[in-house]
Amino acid sequence: RGLAGVRWHTPPRPGDSIVLLARVPVVKSSATRGDRGYVTLVFEVFNQKRERVMSYSCVEILKRRAR
Repeated sequence: RGLAGVRWHTPPRPGDSIVLLARVPVVKSSATRGDRGYVTLVFEVFNQKRERVMSYSCVEILKRRAR
């Protein structure tokens, strides 16, 4: 499925310390394959000044745990 909404907000500079934060806003089961699910991941990258450097999202297809 690839990456969506890739944005470069501030260019990172040599020597910057960066932190990546990830969140999972959407989890849903596959309608056709009960052993699979879709997980939307949203990533934000910040520098040491807490300025947002980059952001993007992606959808992963993952195997579900047996219940």
